[in-house]
Amino acid sequence: MNYIILDLEWNQSAKGKNYENKEIPFEIIQIGAVKLDETGEVQDIFNCVVRPTVYKKLHSAVKEVVALTDQELKDGVSFQEAFMHLMQFCEDDYIFCTWGSQDLWQLQQNMQYYQIENAFPRVMKYYDVQKMFSIVFEDGKLRRTVEHAVDVFGFEKDLMFHSAVNDARYVAKIFQYLLENKEAMERVSVDYYKPPMCKKEEVCLRFKTYSKYVYRVFPSREEAMEDKGVTSIKCPVCRTALRKKVMWFSGNSKKYYCVAKCPFHVFVRGKIQMKHYNGDPHMIFPIKIVKPISEEDVEKICEMKKQVAEKRRLKRLKANIS
Repeated sequence: MNYIILDLEWNQSAKGKNYENKEIPFEIIQIGAVKLDETGEVQDIFNCVVRPTVYKKLHSAVKEVVALTDQELKDGVSFQEAFMHLMQFCEDDYIFCTWGSQDLWQLQQNMQYYQIENAFPRVMKYYDVQKMFSIVFEDGKLRRTVEHAVDVFGFEKDLMFHSAVNDARYVAKIFQYLLENKEAMERVSVDYYKPPMCKKEEVCLRFKTYSKYVYRVFPSREEAMEDKGVTSIKCPVCRTALRKKVMWFSGNSKKYYCVAKCPFHVFVRGKIQMKHYNGDPHMIFPIKIVKPISEEDVEKICEMKKQVAEKRRLKRLKANIS
């Protein structure tokens, strides 16, 4: 299997958000990639400038950082041609590696705009090298720039940043180091641009300290929370089915929490986040994370549930008075 280190540069409306095309808020103007084999050896490098058709004038913020001239953009190829060449470069057996989660989302949004068939798998697995770097060198939550990571490793900064192909080269160097780190390589990420549409396509990822589930699309969050598969809890350590100590509750319409106790291990927290598919309020897919927590965390969740109940009581009281 090849590792495709992918980086994109994109443009947006030079006149501001009010003038953007809602179908493609960000238009890709350069695709860069480095192909590594299973051992991390560089096999090939890809660089392609894409001729813009939606936002032909560079946004001032983009122009400040992206190393592309107006003439280079005019001489670029169409997005359709660029994507075709990228897929030929990737070959058949590969996994994408990106710095953050935005590149794959923007790639697929541009594909959709240009009516290119999206043959990527639903809930596509990839390596978020930015997150992997944080796991190894930070707290796992902090997100750093490519340049910061390059400085940490002490790599020579002989290539200009904010060039898709140059950034891909830098990220490839970082990934080559992380490739030898078992903990980092176990933390594969998932892209939700194409969520599961049926139960068979649902995904469960089991990591050392937590489990992550991506469920199929439901017509509403209420129907999602009525599904026993969505609301069930298993210990992320031993996979034992658990009874809930704190039943599912929500402080808002997007996140739900519960607490269960494993007889062999510790307390675990379930968190469900509702995501909209294509911005459609009637197409919702839940993402559930189950992880061990401390007794102190249990107390915090219980207090949160009490506060939610009190706010709802006061809201009902106010409605009755008015």
